[in-house]
Amino acid sequence: MSLVEVLMAMLIFAIVSTGLIYTMLSVLSLGRDSRARQVAANLAAEDIDRTREEKNIFDLQDKSYSRDLNGDTFHVDRETSWVSDPNLEFACGAGGGALRYKRVNITITWDSMRTGTEPVRADTVLDAKDRINDPTRSTLLISVLNGEGLGSPGVSVVAQPTTAAGVPVGAALPTATTDSEGCAYVLKAPPGSYKVTVTKAGYVDINQATAPSVLLSVAANATASAAFAYDRAAVYTLRFGNNVAGVTPSVPAGSMLTTFDSTYGPKNPSVSTGSNTPRTYSMFPISSGYSIFAGTCDLSTLKTGPADPANWTGGVRQPEAAAAPGGSVTVEVPMGIVNVAVGPLSVTNGFIKAVAVAAPAGAGASGCTTPVQTLTFSSAVLNAAGNATIALPYGFWKLYRGSSSSQTTAITTAQVTPVTGGNVHPDSTVELDPRSPLWEGP
Repeated sequence: MSLVEVLMAMLIFAIVSTGLIYTMLSVLSLGRDSRARQVAANLAAEDIDRTREEKNIFDLQDKSYSRDLNGDTFHVDRETSWVSDPNLEFACGAGGGALRYKRVNITITWDSMRTGTEPVRADTVLDAKDRINDPTRSTLLISVLNGEGLGSPGVSVVAQPTTAAGVPVGAALPTATTDSEGCAYVLKAPPGSYKVTVTKAGYVDINQATAPSVLLSVAANATASAAFAYDRAAVYTLRFGNNVAGVTPSVPAGSMLTTFDSTYGPKNPSVSTGSNTPRTYSMFPISSGYSIFAGTCDLSTLKTGPADPANWTGGVRQPEAAAAPGGSVTVEVPMGIVNVAVGPLSVTNGFIKAVAVAAPAGAGASGCTTPVQTLTFSSAVLNAAGNATIALPYGFWKLYRGSSSSQTTAITTAQVTPVTGGNVHPDSTVELDPRSPLWEGP
């Protein structure tokens, strides 16, 4: 036998051996996967049996756990949802049908599953009508979600009977508490109107309310639902007007509103502490954060006006700032800054006010004059020499000076010099432009 024939024989043997080994491994893998699937099916049936034995259907909630059997690790994922019909689904804070069924879906996977192998599933629907429903009563379903859209557990829910106009009547129903999914159930409530309030220490809703409420009406043998966004407050500390090195301007007092814009829309929240700078705000912790700027326009029409850098041609807001639930963040809030020099005067006449006015022709943004905005300072800002450096929200202003009770003397064009971007127009309108960090001169 020649060397070539020997090599060919060895090659053929290697190919046949490889195919045989692959076939044997595939058979072993299929056998192992088949055994694992049988075990998973038994686990699914076992979990379904446990759900059917649950005495209190409200204790039956989503759950995930792992079990080690026959050298394999199995992962069990149970999902539950209330349904008024086996073919429909709703969350605890939505829907208005009678509370009848709870659907349970079991999904089981295991380590080293073959590619393309489907998980084992088992499903059932539990009929709750014999356990909780009373045809002469009603049910209130309350959902409380945190800033990430997940259930907020441990929140107290109080349903106070009211008239149709919302006037309290009689005693409140027993307090319910949200479960791990953020759901609370007020069962066998008399039909009628209710004011539902949620509370938990240190928590706020998107409007900064510590105890938000909603009015509900429910008929006999029916369900009413409500949903709340409610989470541990995040503390935002805002430092205003520090956008020019070496310049520390005076900042308007509490008359200056601050805008927090988010996926929930713009808000002008109340200050928790501080009246000038810094100021702290207790806010609902939105994971995507807030875009923050000094000033506003008319939020009743969702107008943020020229205070919002995005409303200027080519203007850009600062990046959003986010804080975790119960956490804190410090944010630098830039403002327009001007120097004022009116000449020597009595300190008692050193008070300044700023009044928002219409935008001059050709300005990069529209003005905001409805409602009329007037900003004041908590103390006299002009010194004896008549000089002051003040910060104002971006936009268009006219400045006046005078005593603490009355500022009526107009501050003229020649008496104002911008520090940041902007201009002082011949009619004494001060334009503060967010698109340029520093004034570039006339």
